[in-house]
Amino acid sequence: MTTQLNQLRNTLAKMEVAFSALKEAIVWTDQEGQIQWCNQALISLVGKSRITLIGNRLAEVLPLSKRGQPVPQGKHPVTQLNKTGGDLTSSYEFSKDSRSYFLEISGTGVKGKEGAAYNVIMVVRDISDLRLADEMRTQGLALSAAANAIIITDANGIIEWVNPAFLTMTSYTELDCIGQSMNFLKSGRQSEQFYQELWQTINAGKIWKGELVNLRKDGSLYHEEETITPVENDQGEVTHFIAIKQDISERKRFEATIMEREARIQAILDGAADSIIIIDEQGIINSFNDSALAMFGYSHEELLGKNVKILVPEPHHSAHDGYILKYLQSNRKNIMGSSRELQAIRKDGSLFPIELSLSEAATENGVLFSGFIRDISVRKSEEATLEKTRHQLQNANENLLTILEESRLGVLMVDEKGHVQFVNQAVQMFFQQDKESLLGQYWANILPLTDAQKETMGAQFDILSDSRPRVTAKLSRGKDIFWCEIEVRDDPRDSRSRILFVYDVTEVNRLRSQLSTSVSRQMVGNCIKMREMFANLNKVAMGDWTVLIEGETGVGKELVANAIHATSTRRDGPFIAINCGGLTSTLLTSQLFGHRRGAFTGAATDHLGLFEAANGGTLFLDEIGDVPLDVQTAMLRVLQEREITRVGDTKPRKIDVRVLAATNRDLVEEVAAGHFRNDLLYRIRVARIAVPPLRERQEDIPLLASTFLLEAQAHAKKPLEGIDPVAMQAMLHYDWPGNVRELKNAVDTAAINCETQMIRLEDLPQEIINAPRIQPAVENFGEDTKSQLESALQKAGGNRSKAAKLLGVSRATFYRRLIDAGIETIKKPKI
Repeated sequence: MTTQLNQLRNTLAKMEVAFSALKEAIVWTDQEGQIQWCNQALISLVGKSRITLIGNRLAEVLPLSKRGQPVPQGKHPVTQLNKTGGDLTSSYEFSKDSRSYFLEISGTGVKGKEGAAYNVIMVVRDISDLRLADEMRTQGLALSAAANAIIITDANGIIEWVNPAFLTMTSYTELDCIGQSMNFLKSGRQSEQFYQELWQTINAGKIWKGELVNLRKDGSLYHEEETITPVENDQGEVTHFIAIKQDISERKRFEATIMEREARIQAILDGAADSIIIIDEQGIINSFNDSALAMFGYSHEELLGKNVKILVPEPHHSAHDGYILKYLQSNRKNIMGSSRELQAIRKDGSLFPIELSLSEAATENGVLFSGFIRDISVRKSEEATLEKTRHQLQNANENLLTILEESRLGVLMVDEKGHVQFVNQAVQMFFQQDKESLLGQYWANILPLTDAQKETMGAQFDILSDSRPRVTAKLSRGKDIFWCEIEVRDDPRDSRSRILFVYDVTEVNRLRSQLSTSVSRQMVGNCIKMREMFANLNKVAMGDWTVLIEGETGVGKELVANAIHATSTRRDGPFIAINCGGLTSTLLTSQLFGHRRGAFTGAATDHLGLFEAANGGTLFLDEIGDVPLDVQTAMLRVLQEREITRVGDTKPRKIDVRVLAATNRDLVEEVAAGHFRNDLLYRIRVARIAVPPLRERQEDIPLLASTFLLEAQAHAKKPLEGIDPVAMQAMLHYDWPGNVRELKNAVDTAAINCETQMIRLEDLPQEIINAPRIQPAVENFGEDTKSQLESALQKAGGNRSKAAKLLGVSRATFYRRLIDAGIETIKKPKI
């Protein structure tokens, strides 16, 4: 066998010169398929040197394929001939440097004596040109009938052939095209640099794919999708270009429409306040709006293509994929469209509540889910606040009901039709009726009013006002007679409803009844301080003590003195008043004690002093703090000895006089300053009555103003019906430095200025119109809010509306402060 092989080698060596000149590749392999010899044609075909080839397996050096599928080494022709011997001829494909060759391989297996394997001699012939010519002939008709436009140009881009589809697409004729450069199709939409780069690509033997905008013969534009394939010869030179074109004008118009629609939709989505995220069946995020990026804190790149479960916290994060799969398998639609409250997680790991609503859409690629997400953190916080507020309001309501039930102030609430909706315990006790018999009744059927009073109160129902005059009602129970005052107020919750407050004024009327009719008409007031003063007045009137009446100028100190006299045992005696302020010592002494004729220049006759004139009655010394010290000494003797001595006389005279004194000064300070005798202060201050200033009894202003208006109406001779609510509000918020006297003067001024039947704001004095809103006088209780609230309630007798007015705040603010301070019930003090 070895000898035969050597002989064969020698023979082949001798023939190598002849074989090297052949175009066909010739190769000889041993029994294992290793190359023992090959000619130059094979070296050129595979592109490797002879030294590299000798000893290598031919199946590895020359890999083959059929119809694009690689041929395994076990089925390689050299492997088959090694095993079976014989002859073989077949066509194969071979690729090198991105170039494909069509090969025709013929081989013969030569069996040696020492084994079952065969040596192989193969002839490899390149039939690419023949195959291409056949294919071009075969494909010629197909190219002509192709739906896509096809152009074949030479290496310089000169058109050599076009198919009918191109002529149809461009409206050119074949004569228009053959021999022309491709440049006549240019529309100018692409730059020259674009075309330069295109030609660089295809001249380098590379395929170019892209889109162009070209011109038809009629000058119209069309979009085309084009593939240009270079055709090379055996030397690798480009000889032709084949351009395949497809008119995509309709598609581009459709794409433009779709893009415009998508841009509009995206603009709408980006403008939405809520986040919108779209995912596929695997939970992968396909798109989202700007709100989603802002809500979750991710960038566009960080969110696109990620699984939506990155936005879902545990325990749902791990199970989220299963949720989608379970939904798709069960086909449950009930979760679509409905809103659910869930927890979401931001990029920074913070959790926040969301409201999620899902929708589903079927596409060619599967199901898409759209999630509409709303951050409800603020809403949840507000809901928590509302719930807390609701709980506080509920507690406040319970507290208010408790206060209303425990209060001695009667409260009725009536609806827009006048039917009673609520009564407290005080009303039931006062009218001796249970709640069931009162509820639902018309208010006029249960209140003990005359027809005229009902008409007056009915008119008050029809107006909106913070101040309405009270209506006094008389109620008899057997032999006992009770009095109440009924006030109509607006319901702050409903402008059509009203609240009736029933005040038990039986004690006040009892005290007033003990005063003279003339005095009681002048002593107007129903606030707590006035009721306290009336009670004190009644007490001091019963005795014969000296009384000091204290109060600011204009509060009505002389009226108080007159009332004491009118209700005392001396009421049948004279009541003489003198203002001690501004009088000289001599004149005041003469006025008080009298003088004898000739006592001083001008004393032509005897003069009876006021002490003697008031004998058996009452002498009222107004502004006693202004009395000179020498006169104070004489007054002290009168009070001690109960006798006087006229000026110029030596004989004392006994007197029986009750002395009432009044001052607007602090006599204790006057004593300390040496302006008033300490012993005289003790003599006149046996009993004391303090008259409150008007700013501390603002709730009496409407009643006082109405009383003064009646008097002013008589003097002005005008039919004045009342005071406009705006004007009344200005009066309520004025400081009244001149007190009741200033109020009466203001009403008189308004009556003079008024040109209608109602006193209006512009009718009042300018100082009231221009005055800023004042804070009602409240004692300074320090920084302790709770103390301020409790003190205000104490001063208002438990009436929260009045207490709010004292503090200068609204009722709502006052109630809120009560809740914050933990004040539940402040009972109205007993009168």
